Amino acid sequence: LTIFSDRASWEAAIGGSDGIENFNRVSPFDMSSGVNGAGLIDIGIIGNPTLNRIDDGSGGADTDGSNYFHGALDFSGATSSDLVTVFINQTIIGFGADWATTITCGELIMIIGSDIVLFTDHFTGRGDGFLGVIATTAFSSVVLDTAEQFGMDNFTFGTVVEPAMLPLMALALVLGSPLLRREVRNR
Repeated sequence: LTIFSDRASWEAAIGGSDGIENFNRVSPFDMSSGVNGAGLIDIGIIGNPTLNRIDDGSGGADTDGSNYFHGALDFSGATSSDLVTVFINQTIIGFGADWATTITCGELIMIIGSDIVLFTDHFTGRGDGFLGVIATTAFSSVVLDTAEQFGMDNFTFGTVVEPAMLPLMALALVLGSPLLRREVRNR
């Protein structure tokens, strides 16, 4: 994965977006365990649907004053993290979203295929801002594993990467891999 903390850079690298879900067409507080329709995407909830839901703009993890997806661990005795899976209704190569976390973002993890993104590697403190990824392999779902509250809004996805960006992404992947960096240093 190539990871971006700036929406404009992510959009330039992916060559524009194919869709954006801002959750404003979904009724607040209308979610249940299982898979829920949320406009251009579906959201699967394992855990307490009263904590994992579409929220109005008044919540503690709000990103822009309008509807957003609110995720949270069930603090009332859950033995493991709640899981939220975002299902994109097409195969994509990348996505980005505006995020807000309410504690320290230390317990928010994004899983795409076999890749894991720890929010603490990209945010400090509360973890408010844009975070996006572009993968080398197409995917159609993102798993969020959380042990804290978070807000996700303006979920944007894309299917095309500009050809000029492919060599730069490959270089970023090579330089980003500790094993490959060690191999290069040892030669």
